[in-house]
Amino acid sequence: MANFRQEANRAGKVRKAAAVLFLAGGVFLVYLGGFEYLESRLGQTAAKREFQSSFAPAADTPARPPLAPADTPDRPWHPRLGEAIG
Repeated sequence: MANFRQEANRAGKVRKAAAVLFLAGGVFLVYLGGFEYLESRLGQTAAKREFQSSFAPAADTPARPPLAPADTPDRPWHPRLGEAIG
C-alpha cells in the first residue's frame, strides 16, 4: 500500500511539473506573439509616415488647360513636352 502512495505522489509531482512547464511555454509564446504584433504595427506606422511625407505637392506644376472640341487627349499639353515632340 505504501508503494502505491509513493507512486501516486510521484505521478502527481510529474503532472504538476508538466503543467508548470506547459503554462510557462504558453506564456512565452504569447509574449513572442504580442511582441511580433507590436513590432509589425510600429513598422507599418513608420512606413506610412515616411510614404506620406515623400509626396509633397509640387508648387510650380502648371495646371492642365481645358480641351477644346477639336483637341485630342493624346496631344502633349506640357510646354516642355510640346517643344520636345513638336
